[in-house]
Amino acid sequence: MQSLLADLTEEQIKAIESLQHTYLSKTFPLRRELISSRFELRHLIRDPNVQPKTLLDLQKRISELQTRLDNLSLSYQIEVRTILTKEQLEQLPQDCSLGISPEYDVLTGIGSVPRRGLR
Repeated sequence: MQSLLADLTEEQIKAIESLQHTYLSKTFPLRRELISSRFELRHLIRDPNVQPKTLLDLQKRISELQTRLDNLSLSYQIEVRTILTKEQLEQLPQDCSLGISPEYDVLTGIGSVPRRGLR
């Protein structure tokens, strides 16, 4: 990762940082709602008086939030790919996300080569 950062131009670094900032500002409310919904679901599962439909509706909401986060991550990773040159992309491991990935999916990335070493 450090070798890639050394190879980036100042304009590339600024563009990637801008995308990271925008991505984080758009995903923060979604992540907060997702965490809250997961916590609520765990709490409601323990309550024997909760109707199954309530649990299913909440699980559906959680799935929708995860899908929205996945879609945002993918769109921003595509934008980052347009900033980097082919040679720079070839240096990145496949699971490198440059700070643009859903919190629960660490294997998604923008790089081209398989990661080497311990994971």
